[in-house]
This record gives sequence, C-alpha cells and structure tokens, in this order.
Amino acid sequence: MAAKKKLQKYRQRFGSLSWFMSRLNEPLAKTSNAEDYVELVELVEWAGKSIVHPNKAKMPAHINTLLFVMNLQHDNCLMQVQNLNKGSPHSIGCLAKLQDKMVALKKKWIKGLSASKKLYIQA
Repeated sequence: MAAKKKLQKYRQRFGSLSWFMSRLNEPLAKTSNAEDYVELVELVEWAGKSIVHPNKAKMPAHINTLLFVMNLQHDNCLMQVQNLNKGSPHSIGCLAKLQDKMVALKKKWIKGLSASKKLYIQA
C-alpha cells in the first residue's frame, strides 16, 4: 500500500513540469548564488585595498567584468564607495529605482540622484 502511494506521488510530481524544472534548476541556482557571493566579496576586497593603497591596487579583469554585469561605471565606483559615509545620508541605487522611491515617498527630489547618474551606465 505504501509503495502505491509513493508511486502515485512520484507520478504526480514528474507529471508537473514546474516541479520538475524547479528540481532541475535548484543546484544551478545554488551554484550561481555562491559564485555571485564570492564575486561580491572580491569586489569589496578590491575596493578596500584600492582605497587604502591607491597606487598599488590594480583592478583585476574579473572585477571589471563584474562591474559591467552590474551596470556600474568602473571609473566612478571607487569614488562612490569612498564618499558613501561623508556628508548627510543619501539614497543609493539605479536612477529608475530612486525615481520610483521618490514617487512612493511623494517627494520631488532625494539626495543621491546625481551620484546615481555618475555610477550607473545610462541606457
């Protein structure tokens, strides 16, 4: 009896394309998330080294690729990180997200728009 229920459960699962695809994609997603985490840690490490030792830290090619994938301009990235905690608080994010936040907050302007225009590659 237990074997019939188990068989029925597996038939139902394998008959569901969405269940099958989720199980197929799960290991790929976990691997991808782990790789993204490592790349972000390397980005933070490179930024820190570049701030502390500006003449010694050369940007590795994979960091430049990562910035491109994240739609960030590499020449303004370090400047943004260095100035992050200077002055009054401001918003961080791509221009479209900041504009959406302005609408949600019913504001005409928020601090961080000009920095966003410099940091993100405009389409």
